[in-house]
Amino acid sequence: MIKKLMKLSRIYFNPEIYYGQGAVSCLNNISQEKLLILLSKTVKDSEYYKTVQSYFTKKSVKEEIIPHPNRELVTALKDKYLNDIPDVIVAIGGGKVIDTAKCLRFMLNNPTVEFSVLHKVQFSENNDIKLIAVPTTPSTGSEANAVAVITFEDGAKVPYFNDGFIPDMAVLDYSFLQTLSIDSLYTLAADIFTHAVEGMTSIARTPFLKALGTTCLSLLESGFHKLKETPNELKALEDIYCAGYLGGIVLGNAYVGACHALSHTLEKQLGGSHSNHIISIIKPLMVWSKNISMDPSYDEFLRIYESIGFDDHANRDSLSKVNIEQWIEDSAKDVNMKFNSIKMSKDTIANLVDFILNYEKTTH
Repeated sequence: MIKKLMKLSRIYFNPEIYYGQGAVSCLNNISQEKLLILLSKTVKDSEYYKTVQSYFTKKSVKEEIIPHPNRELVTALKDKYLNDIPDVIVAIGGGKVIDTAKCLRFMLNNPTVEFSVLHKVQFSENNDIKLIAVPTTPSTGSEANAVAVITFEDGAKVPYFNDGFIPDMAVLDYSFLQTLSIDSLYTLAADIFTHAVEGMTSIARTPFLKALGTTCLSLLESGFHKLKETPNELKALEDIYCAGYLGGIVLGNAYVGACHALSHTLEKQLGGSHSNHIISIIKPLMVWSKNISMDPSYDEFLRIYESIGFDDHANRDSLSKVNIEQWIEDSAKDVNMKFNSIKMSKDTIANLVDFILNYEKTTH
């Protein structure tokens, strides 16, 4: 209701959430007629999506496959649908799909706003088009917050914040997780873990967000313990999915820090998935942060990390290929560095990078 920046703590998240196995069936009750569905190629070809399609047989539906969330794609979709406005945008996929949908919904609702000024606009004057987010991975957190990360032409990832990005509805149906390999699940969960850890230690942290982060980590730990006892246990997948949602609220309101900044620049240099880079550096980064800050919170973070068993799925081999100077230079420009609890000058970043690259040598 309030469209003004104030020096007050504030939490953004969805007004409506459906969760649990089969929660996607709520889409059968959408009252609006004209739908635009954004989805990934993987989801499009899945049995899961065939079920979703069955709910829309009496609707007017258009589909767009989303490969990457970049400015050109969002602008092209805006131009395409400006004279064919949907009632509802349904985003089904990971963070790339949901972030694209967030920006597209905002720009169709506010067509005079261009990307060149979007970073200055933090409130939406019009929210006629509704947005439903159906995450198919547990790690994005994008379904839970007002942040959208868009890739620029040079490969840099830029986060935008706007209250108009918050999906009106989030559907947390963990059935899709049954299609993931255990290695993929661990890799994606490392991103959830990092959302909580970096949000809880961010300069923008609050007691409220710390409580959500603590619950997020507790659910992650319990979920993986259940999986170790009973592979593909549905209650375990539910815990992990709910952890991802809570982690999304934390990152969307307290933001993240050095691990995400370093991972974004690794993606730009080396390619590969965001989560793979996160899991490769989060442990040495936590050890370094503990040594520098003397914050006892890191003892508990490291305990949970070991308890879950992330190290068995972390591959740091790709770090040998990184251009170190460029990694430091690009990471220093990443906005997430500003929220790190340890002030990150270039010299400090260089010290951290050196620690990460030599971590396994010093622990073996």
